[in-house]
Amino acid sequence: MKSIQMNKITHSHLNDAAEDSLHFNTTWNTLRKIEKKVAISESGIEALAFKSVRSARYTLIKNIVRERKNILTFHLGEWEIEAFQRNGISLFFAKDYTEISLKEIIASNNIGVIYLETIDSLTLAVEDLSHIIEQAHQSLIPVVIDNSAGGLGKIFNPLEIGADFVITSVQNYGMFNNTAIGAFVVQGLNSWQKKDLFQMLIQKSLIEELKEQREKNITPQFLITDITEELIENQLKLEEEKYQDYSAVAFQLAKWLNQLETVMEVAYPGLKSSIANLNAERFSKGGYGNRLKFNLWDDKFSFGLLKGFFVAGKPEGLVIEVNSANREFLIEIKVNNLQLVLEYFQHVFTQLNNEVNYRLYLSKQLELEQALQKFLSFGVPIELIKEKLTNQV
Repeated sequence: MKSIQMNKITHSHLNDAAEDSLHFNTTWNTLRKIEKKVAISESGIEALAFKSVRSARYTLIKNIVRERKNILTFHLGEWEIEAFQRNGISLFFAKDYTEISLKEIIASNNIGVIYLETIDSLTLAVEDLSHIIEQAHQSLIPVVIDNSAGGLGKIFNPLEIGADFVITSVQNYGMFNNTAIGAFVVQGLNSWQKKDLFQMLIQKSLIEELKEQREKNITPQFLITDITEELIENQLKLEEEKYQDYSAVAFQLAKWLNQLETVMEVAYPGLKSSIANLNAERFSKGGYGNRLKFNLWDDKFSFGLLKGFFVAGKPEGLVIEVNSANREFLIEIKVNNLQLVLEYFQHVFTQLNNEVNYRLYLSKQLELEQALQKFLSFGVPIELIKEKLTNQV
């Protein structure tokens, strides 16, 4: 199937941070078709392409906080704090306010937008999205959700439950490999501003305004003529299906790891044992994402061994990160071959078990040797020592 090809050129995106210029090598008409199909996929009304999630988040939040200049975030990952501070915008973390209601946090800290991830990329937590959206809208505050874990709306779809905007990363989608597109902002049908239907019909959406500014201030190079909407739709569907497959592989791997005696805990929203499972079950449309993490009972010797075993030989599309501080392994699945993934992990854990058992054997041998030397030092006959040690074994 013909793929979408757009190479980088040098034109700055009006709405990006200076170091995050967005470059396109296409016509605005083609790009608008892509944005339209992405918006439909996420159940939104408008979409806008960006170079990265970082630039998408910065531009969107900067344009919606208005007179309320602060952000309340449930995500503890990296933030472009200095860039926001230059615009008078401060960041507040929900984890610091566990004892008071969301409405009180909004009122006391002049919150202008709430930000979270569908599945938090660090903790793999799934928040009560409906409650957060409801409380925010009662305070006339928009909710922005990073739905990169949502598979273009097919795994999770926050816009369907009332979120105002979603940001979705497409950096791992083959369809966009040869483009400068790394993320999209999609605006939902709901409005936190309580506009009536007539106002919504006659007024332009924020995404429409940003899109017009982009096209007014940047002149694209027309190096390709056009791409049909059918081609765009088909390729987006392929990306959605791939992500659903990745999610299914991750779920099966999580269940397999969860039954191992050497594994202490597996964090994956699809597991009944996960604290994220209740909310994940409520909001999932057919999957729980392609990321999981786990740790071992033996967080020293076994952890070090497994860390070494994971260095080489991984199947293509299997990403394993090691968090030495928390003694845990974070896995991202970007391969749809479950058998290949399971065979790899079975091989690695067989190696681990063999090494651990051999260590126990050596330890036992050392204990026996030490006991033998002790008995000999007391003048105990060697035959009696052998008999006693044999009975112990």
